Amino acid sequence: GRFWGLYAPAARPAQLVRGELHGSVTVLCPSGDTQSGQKRFWCKVGRSSCTLVASSDGFVGRRYQGRVVISPQESSGAFRVLMNDLKKEDSGLYLCGTQGLRGQESPQEVVLPTGAGSRCPAATPAAPRCC
Repeated sequence: GRFWGLYAPAARPAQLVRGELHGSVTVLCPSGDTQSGQKRFWCKVGRSSCTLVASSDGFVGRRYQGRVVISPQESSGAFRVLMNDLKKEDSGLYLCGTQGLRGQESPQEVVLPTGAGSRCPAATPAAPRCC
């Protein structure tokens, strides 16, 4: 897969987006820049890097094909990421944002626990895994 550089925590608070198994979630990704034409990305944070899940240039990771859609940028610069047919292994910490000339522009951290109903404890960036 494609990897982004070393993971640096985002400046703004993480968004907690709860998902149910086989359900779908929509994540709003605020952008640090309203210039269109910048690459929008959605990546999953690993131990030392962020593995690209999808980007606005049409890339979608093998395990996510047909399940992830990145919307066009809105006038505010924000965009949405839609994930369908959630699987247990989709749980975790994600980053979304735009990539400009200076690298990633103020990425948004997103914690996505997936599970049946609300039996899962609240996830934190330190312990994003759930169920």
